[in-house]
Amino acid sequence: EPAEFLAGGQIPIPLAIGFGQTSVIFKDFGIRLKFSPVADDRNNVSLKIFTEISNIDPSLTVGGVPGFFTSRTQEEINLKNGETLVMSGLIDHSLSQNSNKIPGLGNIPILGYLFKSDDFRNNESDLVFLVTPQVITTNSLENIDAESHARYLENMYNRNSDQGIIR
Repeated sequence: EPAEFLAGGQIPIPLAIGFGQTSVIFKDFGIRLKFSPVADDRNNVSLKIFTEISNIDPSLTVGGVPGFFTSRTQEEINLKNGETLVMSGLIDHSLSQNSNKIPGLGNIPILGYLFKSDDFRNNESDLVFLVTPQVITTNSLENIDAESHARYLENMYNRNSDQGIIR
C-alpha cells in the first residue's frame, strides 16, 4: 500500500474565482514523504520514495500571499522483505525575529532601545524515518486471520438478519 507523511502545516491562500468573489485553498508546507512499494514474486520490495521540503518564503510575497521555497527529490531502492531502511538528513531550518515595543517610547532615538525587545529564534529539526516493508501474501498468517475474522463477521450478520435482529 502507498503511504504518505507530512510534518508541517497548511497555510490559507485566497483564490479569485471571478466576479469579485474569492475562495480559499490550503497549501501544505513542511516535510512530505510519499512511499510507493511494489513487491516481486520473491517478496523483494522496490520502494519509490518522493521527498519534498517546503517552507514559507515571506520575501516572495505577492498580493499578500507568501511564496514557498521548495526542494524535491525522488529515488528508488530495493529491499528484502522485512529489511529496514533508515532515512535521515531531512533537515528543516528556519529563522525568525519578533520585535515588541511600547508605542511612542519605543520610537525615540537611542532611548527607544530601553522600551523595546527583540526575540530571535533559530529552529532546526532533523527528521529520522525507519521504514520496514512487510509483504503480505494470500497465504500469510496476517491475511488468514483477517479472512477468518471477515467470515466470522459475515456469519454473525447473516445469523442476526435471519432472526430479525438486523433489518
